[in-house]
Amino acid sequence: FEQSSCLGLVSVRYLPDLCPNLVELNLNGCFRITRTRTFTDTLLSFHKTIRRLYLKETQVDDDTIHCICRKLKLLNILDIRLCKYVTKNIVENLLTLKQLKQLLADDSIQNDYENKKLK
Repeated sequence: FEQSSCLGLVSVRYLPDLCPNLVELNLNGCFRITRTRTFTDTLLSFHKTIRRLYLKETQVDDDTIHCICRKLKLLNILDIRLCKYVTKNIVENLLTLKQLKQLLADDSIQNDYENKKLK
């Protein structure tokens, strides 16, 4: 599912009904996407199917990423670049995503993740 510039939280909550077997969700640039229970619950409803999640330039935060890492264990691509409310504090959570093959993150998060992954 590709993002739309008009996609917001109201639209996202219909995704499980429209696309119950969603494998890829690209919300890059959807500035209306913020940390809310509706958004988090919608993402978590895809815990059995979603593999690729693109959240670049959204308003998600560390709590959202924490929930993603706890429940979306099948992710192999996660894009959290330019998410200004996501900090290095989520690196330990990211390391729990054992199937993650590609993390796209800002330099400080990316470097910390890569260094800790090597240990």
